[in-house]
Amino acid sequence: VVLVNDVQSRLNEATVREVIRPSDLGEAAAIIREAASNHGQISIAGSRHAMGGQQFGSGTTCIDTLGLDRVINLNLVDSTVEVEAGITWTSLVSWLQANQDENEDMLTIIQKQTGADELTIGGSVSSNVHGRGLIYQPIVQDLEALTLIDHRGQTIRC
Repeated sequence: VVLVNDVQSRLNEATVREVIRPSDLGEAAAIIREAASNHGQISIAGSRHAMGGQQFGSGTTCIDTLGLDRVINLNLVDSTVEVEAGITWTSLVSWLQANQDENEDMLTIIQKQTGADELTIGGSVSSNVHGRGLIYQPIVQDLEALTLIDHRGQTIRC
C-alpha cells in the first residue's frame, strides 16, 4: 500500500495498492493486461500536477508514466516530433534545442503551459491543457496522432 498525492494543492491524498513505473509502452500494456485479467483497477499519474484528484484511485495499481520519457522520432520534413507520454515539457524543449543544430527552422513548442513547467505531455493531452496565449487553441489542435493502450492492454494508433 502506497500513499500518493498531487504536488500542487496536496489535497488529493489517496492510498493505492502499488505504484509501477514502466520503462516502455510494452511494459505499460502488460501492466494493464495483468490488471484486466485479475479484475483489478488502474490509475495513471505522471508529474502529479492534476489538482482534481483524477489521477488516483484508492486501491488501484498506479501506473507512473515518468519512465516513458523518450523522444521517439523527430521528422523535420513534416515538422513533427513523436514522444512518449511521460516526457515533460522542459525535457522536450531541451531535447529539441540539443538535437537540431543543422536545422535553420528549429522546432519548439507553440505555447508555454500555464502555471507549471514540469508537466508531462501525456498529462497535458489527457486534460487538454491550454497555454496563456488567447489566440491559441488547446493542445489537441497540435496533435497529429496518439498511441493509446486500451482497457485490455492493446495498443491502438489513433
